[in-house]
Amino acid sequence: MKNIIVLALAGIGDSILATPMIRNLRRIYPETKITALVIYPIVRDTFQRNKDIDEVIFFDFLKGGYLKSLMFVLKLRKRRFDLSFLAYPANRLRHNMISYLIEARTRIGHIYDIKRIRSLSFLHTKRIPIDENRHCIDENLKLLEAIGCDATKLDKKINFSITKEERSFAENFLKEHGILKKDLIIGVHAGSSELAGMALKRWPKEKFADVCDMLVERRKAKILLFGGENETRLKEEIIGMMRNKPISVDNINFFQSAALIEKCNGFLCNDTGLMHIASIFEIPTVVVTGHTNPKKTRPLHKLSKVITPKTVCSHYHIGEDLKCLYAGTKDYCLNQIGVEEVYDAIEEVIR
Repeated sequence: MKNIIVLALAGIGDSILATPMIRNLRRIYPETKITALVIYPIVRDTFQRNKDIDEVIFFDFLKGGYLKSLMFVLKLRKRRFDLSFLAYPANRLRHNMISYLIEARTRIGHIYDIKRIRSLSFLHTKRIPIDENRHCIDENLKLLEAIGCDATKLDKKINFSITKEERSFAENFLKEHGILKKDLIIGVHAGSSELAGMALKRWPKEKFADVCDMLVERRKAKILLFGGENETRLKEEIIGMMRNKPISVDNINFFQSAALIEKCNGFLCNDTGLMHIASIFEIPTVVVTGHTNPKKTRPLHKLSKVITPKTVCSHYHIGEDLKCLYAGTKDYCLNQIGVEEVYDAIEEVIR
């Protein structure tokens, strides 16, 4: 075995959850070259810090167009990979076509519950059925059973690192904003990815604002409001709704955000990539989520709590865009989750 490629074609959160599989691949094949193919710059930057990966290849298939994407993939075919792994989740035609056209000798992927034919997943030489009760980390580890491993005995540790400079940045950020070590610091991320309709899984912004005010007034908490460039307006709207203004975390990169999250005493969020960062650092975390299956993505550390509505109008299936019949109305499923319920959950995990 000389050449392995891992296709990590999802966003940052899901790609981080594929790193335990890569870690175990490195242990199984210590002398083999392991390459990762990614489509998002932040995943590229994160994987370039991963010592289990020899090479990270980045190509933006979403913007590259069909012809450029095809030519790029056909060049990869010349590398003659022995093994390819299509990391979970990936249930779209383009994911499986990329895997097929790279033409590794053995191609390993999953069998999903929908679009088994239309997604062309049958083009893999070995397929592992998904399980709705199996965490994303375990779904990726399960792929290694196709090469003779027992997934239940594999290391589940996530590979993610930040530098001394990034930790120093976080310390200086807190000092500049008058936050002391004795203060209760609560990180909040009210956004999420907008791809595939994922903005529909967000808890209402006014409820985030209310919980933040309660934390300030009842616990004298310092609120750090996180969000990417695409979430600037959302953050501004939440700040405008609050009686007690939070500290808006602006104009910093993903790793600096991670270093700040490490400094938090608690974290409140939707199901997002930053949720996984909080989990890595074992920050007490409350996740509010609907439509998606919390068994797949929830933080695995003990000081975490996931709150879901009792009923939802639709469940998300890998390979389709999320749709919600009642988004923006009083019948929106996440409106079932009250502010006091979320506040009490935060108190429970940070206690």
